[in-house]
Amino acid sequence: MCARGAQETPSLVSFGAKNRQLGTDAEGGLSISPKNTIFQLKRLLGKKFSAPDVQEDIQRLPFQVKEGPDGGCLVVVDYLGERTAFTPEQLMAMLLVDMKAIAETDGSPVTDCVLSVPTFYTEAERYAMLNAAQIAGVNCLRLINETTATALAYGIYKTDLPEGEPVNVVFVDVGADAFQVGPAGSDVCAAARPRARRRRHCSVYYSKPAASAAPRQPKGPALLSPRTLAAGGVRTDE
Repeated sequence: MCARGAQETPSLVSFGAKNRQLGTDAEGGLSISPKNTIFQLKRLLGKKFSAPDVQEDIQRLPFQVKEGPDGGCLVVVDYLGERTAFTPEQLMAMLLVDMKAIAETDGSPVTDCVLSVPTFYTEAERYAMLNAAQIAGVNCLRLINETTATALAYGIYKTDLPEGEPVNVVFVDVGADAFQVGPAGSDVCAAARPRARRRRHCSVYYSKPAASAAPRQPKGPALLSPRTLAAGGVRTDE
């Protein structure tokens, strides 16, 4: 829960002449200073500036995105009276630091975390998320696909799942960055089921990123640790 008591924390970073605002505090920047308020970071994270989908996206973004020395993306803003460029990993790290601070409001320190990523993320994009966690000073134990995270959260809090016939559930994620669909059975969602069975069935069968040309996604279970990120992939159109 964010500082204002809302259940969701928007992925926003707003820069000003005197300070930097994150999450709900940065919402006002969308109307006051759109050129210095960053959003849709997931569509820039780990991508090359020359990528066709990046070139299409930056035509609609109010803030400046330029090519970095390594061919990646740099987001340029006015911060503390200076023109400053940040990588998407640095900006994502700022959001993770904010989330870490929110999680620590009860007095318990946070050192480890599990991060969710879109199902269509490539290996480069997944490694970029791991780099962002490292910059933020948190230890990412595992990356999990967003639809898988939704299925597990549904199963953990759903107390009336039947023990007999399985119930098929479809999880639809219509977000600002992408459209994702993940079908699963009730045996996948039940928290008490064996972990191996959950891992075997928690694959995402369909995913379609917005404005993307069939990127690669990992094969097998959607629950990936950093060591398994280098596994082979399949295209979403196959």
